[in-house]
Formats: sequence, C-alpha cells, structure tokens
Amino acid sequence: MECPTRWSSAFVMIDRLLHSRVAIAAALAKLQAAGDKKTPADLSAEQWGMLASMLPVLKQINIVSEYLQNQEVATIGVILPVVQGLLRNLDTTEKWELRQQHEQNPAPMTVIEHFKIIAGDHLLKRFHENKIQWERELLLSVLLDPRAKDFYFIEDPIQRTELLCKACALVREELGIDGEEELICGGQISLPPTASKEQEIAMDIMNLIQPPHSEQFMGIGSELDSYVIQARVPIGGPGGLNCPLLWWRDHETMFKNLTKLARKYLVMMTSSASVERAFSQAGWIVDKRRCSLADSTVEDRLLLVANKKHLLSCLPSRE
Repeated sequence: MECPTRWSSAFVMIDRLLHSRVAIAAALAKLQAAGDKKTPADLSAEQWGMLASMLPVLKQINIVSEYLQNQEVATIGVILPVVQGLLRNLDTTEKWELRQQHEQNPAPMTVIEHFKIIAGDHLLKRFHENKIQWERELLLSVLLDPRAKDFYFIEDPIQRTELLCKACALVREELGIDGEEELICGGQISLPPTASKEQEIAMDIMNLIQPPHSEQFMGIGSELDSYVIQARVPIGGPGGLNCPLLWWRDHETMFKNLTKLARKYLVMMTSSASVERAFSQAGWIVDKRRCSLADSTVEDRLLLVANKKHLLSCLPSRE
C-alpha cells in the first residue's frame, strides 16, 4: 500500500475480494473438508472489516486516477481542484495531528489511518504544500479552464487572490504585452445586475492588477477582464462541461488571443498513461513476424490506431 502506482490495482483487488467473500469462504471450507492441509484459513472478521474500511478511500483515489488519465478530454486545468478535494477527503490536517500524537506517545495506528497519512504525504509532495509555488503550467491551466478559473478550491481568500493575480500576470507575460492593445475585445467593463460576490471580488482583483492604461483605453474591457468576471462553468453533470476546449471553441470569436493560449496549455497530458498505452499498442504492431517494419510505418500505424474513432466518423455511411 506504500506504492502509489498500485493504489488503483489495490482497489480493484479488494473490491473483488469483498464481492467474492461468500464464494471464497465456501471454496476454502470445501477444500478443508476434503482434508487438504495446505488450504489457508479464511480471513478473520477483523481482517475483512479492515479491507472494507480501506475500500472507500481507495475508491476516491481510483476515480481521480481514471479521470486524470482520460486522453479524450483535457483534464490538466482541474488537476489542482481535484487533488485539493481529495486531500480534504483524506482529512490531512487531522492525520497530521494524529501522527504528532503518535510520535510523542507511540501507539498502534489503524491501517486506514496509516494509509491516509501516506497518501496525503505523497499528494502534498507531488503538488506542493506551498500553493504559491505551484508551477507555471499548472497555474495557467487552472486560469484557462473555465471550470476552475476563479481558484474556488482554495479556502483561504487571501491565498486565492494571490494565485489569481499570479496566474493573470503569467497570461500577460505569455502574450508578451505591457498594455491592453492586443487584448481589446470592446465594450465597457460592467458587472451584470445579478453579479455574485465572487464576481465582484474578481472584478476588484482585476482592477488591482491592471497595468497603467493610456487614456484612449481607459474603461475598455480586455479579453482577460471579460473572461475572469464571467461565471465559472460547472464540471460535468447536467449543464456542466466535460472538456474545456469545447468551451473555447464556442467562444473563440470573443476571446481570440486567450483561445490560442488555452489550446497551448490545456492539451498537456496529466499523466503518462496515454504514452504507456501507445507503447502497449506498438508491442502488438511490432512482433516477431513483423520486426522489420520501418519506423515511419510504425508511427503511421500508431497514429491510425490512436485516431481510429475520428477516422471512422469521417468515413461515408454505407447505407
């Protein structure tokens, strides 16, 4: 359980064990009745209970892993809110206090408590306990994902403001502008009559981080201003958004420059799962009977396999 790359497989294994508990007990009892001395004893009630208590935690991790490994939709923009939510569910603060108590007064910890500490430590080391030090790519991806752009998943409002300001500054730096001339989308910046408190705060933030305007651009809204003050789009579900790139496609005429930036950062993969799948598929293409294929041929075949769904949709109907 201390190997992070095996948490998902551990969930599948424990889930199948619990579903097959009756069948396992019956099979072991049958073998023992037949006099097979090598047959192991069934797990105790305490051990079955321990496995059952581990399942919900591993299930959450498995859901997050499967979602972030999806190569059909862009997920890098929500990796931080998803991980932050997972950390809250792991009760990391409570577990740190438990660990301090354990260090001061050593006492046996339950398996589930020990695992939550290990999982929380791994996630914090991977995604930085100090949120202000998050990498450039992650900050830009969150801001450019309409499902997480306001950093709503950060509970501390001051820290949320700092991250939003830093991400907006990175957008300006990425586009190589000092003023607003290249980002003008026209129209006066104004909040809707039913603007939420979060939108008002976002507007105040943007006014604080705006660079000095020349008189001819005073009061003119930029793409970034207009984008930030818009309401956040919910993730998935009815009325929600599964892929942010679809949102940018529909709003390309409104946010021409930001759309280019979104396509640059949101296409980055959050895991190496897709690369591993490609290696696996290459193993089926190059075998002992086809070991002399040219590199270009292998690449072309892999490209066709990876885009099979799109290619089939382009073919004329046989009807």
